[in-house]
Amino acid sequence: MKYATIYAHGDAVTFMQDKRVLGSIGLCVKWRGSGVVWTWLDKDLVTRFPVWLRRETINRLRTSVEMRGLWRVESDAPTDAPASIEWLESLGFVNEGLMPRYGYDGRDHYRYAWVDGISQLGVTVRQKQMQQRRVA
Repeated sequence: MKYATIYAHGDAVTFMQDKRVLGSIGLCVKWRGSGVVWTWLDKDLVTRFPVWLRRETINRLRTSVEMRGLWRVESDAPTDAPASIEWLESLGFVNEGLMPRYGYDGRDHYRYAWVDGISQLGVTVRQKQMQQRRVA
């Protein structure tokens, strides 16, 4: 990332440029084998560096998953936030269903998860389906 600083501490990273926070990504262990990932990303960061940002996020998630021995990582996204949904799906997370009135503001959310052996970090559902068709 040109002219930006990355502050990494444990399982969290903050992207900054000129003392302005452009994004933050982190993972915490929920219990043995299971973690929760969160992201906050400025639209400018996503627009200017989409490939780099996705690759960096996947690499950091893989490292945390391996380091922590996780077999499941979950997140959630409001049902009316298509950019958040697209972001999680681009990372290889799979929609597990609706969580009515889950948000702090009462909005409905979708639960997303990456589960070892079922989904792959960095591989979207569509890419996985295409891979399976090629093999068949």
